[in-house]
Amino acid sequence: MSLLSKLSKVKIEPLKSLLNPSDLEFCSQTEKNFLSAYSFYETKLEFLGINKPDLEGNEFLSFSVMYESVESNIAEMAREFVEKIVRYFRETYKITLNEEEIKSKLFSDRCFNNRGEYYQRGTFGDEEGEVKDSIEKTIKQFKIPIDKILELITDKLDGMTLDEKAEQELKDKFYDSFVKRYHKDKLEVIKNRIEFQNTYIDFETWSGWDFSWKSKEKLLILFKALSFFENGSTSDILSEYNALMNRGKVNEEVMFSEWQTGTEKVYGIRFYKNRKMVIKFVSDEIAQDFFKTMCRSGL
Repeated sequence: MSLLSKLSKVKIEPLKSLLNPSDLEFCSQTEKNFLSAYSFYETKLEFLGINKPDLEGNEFLSFSVMYESVESNIAEMAREFVEKIVRYFRETYKITLNEEEIKSKLFSDRCFNNRGEYYQRGTFGDEEGEVKDSIEKTIKQFKIPIDKILELITDKLDGMTLDEKAEQELKDKFYDSFVKRYHKDKLEVIKNRIEFQNTYIDFETWSGWDFSWKSKEKLLILFKALSFFENGSTSDILSEYNALMNRGKVNEEVMFSEWQTGTEKVYGIRFYKNRKMVIKFVSDEIAQDFFKTMCRSGL
């Protein structure tokens, strides 16, 4: 069968309902590319098998090495395919997905070393024909169905949609970072303000005040939570908060004054040297809404 005939038979089965149109497009195109490349390597094996009898004994050709190269290429391509799909969902939805854990369930044996390089598995046998048969048998495990990858991702959602999982993880991160270490009765709404007594956000000064490098992760969680509260997106940070995040060195008076955000729901944020933080909302009702939505009031 010619390579073009093989590629024409590559079909993408309907994917799981968890996918929105952009997810479906990415997964379908990535799987199509993977299966097309897999078919290419299968055709290469056929080509080697067809030409080997006429070229056997040629001192410049080693068919065993060429067979092994095909095996290694297919294995590494399968690894990359799985990683691309997992990474897409992790980065698009900002959810926790462990690539290594998922790969360990798709590749039964320990196929790859710590650098992601393939351990040769199929190249046993005394004759080159035996080597070829062994490789053809081995590479079948690397024809990974995308539905199997999606099934393993779905297992991590605990019955939620991707958006719901992303929302839960964002809320959990905010709660763990800013609320959990306090009893809920010590965190309260005062009119249109919520005061966090100790945020563990630190500062450094060298020709001006700035947030310490170890506080950047907490600021990212804070501004993602505020952005989500504004527009419901778990993946983006509003430009107003990005501006605060990347503000750079300022004088002491500016650093510890109220930073007005200019967003529809949050009026301003004020940081203190003792790690206290006050978020001021545009109304008492919106402050209460944030408290219930992000601070787990009543839990």
